Amino acid sequence: MKKWLLCLSISVFTLTMAGCSAENSVILKKTDIISHLVDQKKWKQATSKVNDLKDAYQDQKLKLQFLGDEQEYESISREMNKLIPALEEKDVLEVKKGLATINGYVESIYMDN
Repeated sequence: MKKWLLCLSISVFTLTMAGCSAENSVILKKTDIISHLVDQKKWKQATSKVNDLKDAYQDQKLKLQFLGDEQEYESISREMNKLIPALEEKDVLEVKKGLATINGYVESIYMDN
């Protein structure tokens, strides 16, 4: 029974970690979409996509916790929380800075592993 449980645990961990690369990151794809929407001045759509980004972060959080350190994955959350107010103010520079910071943390997490 213990061997079976160990095998199951290893299988789940392996499946969870499959596709762990910055290129496959849903978070990076979502930040790219938000960036394009901001370039087009589509503020409401960008705000909606930030909520999608937060959902993607929650879905990927366990993987990020395994791969990164606490400062990195918690910083992603803090930066995401700054995006909505920046979008409400239509502050392109602040939104772009936040998205770049998120991308930097995500890439750092994946590249260090």
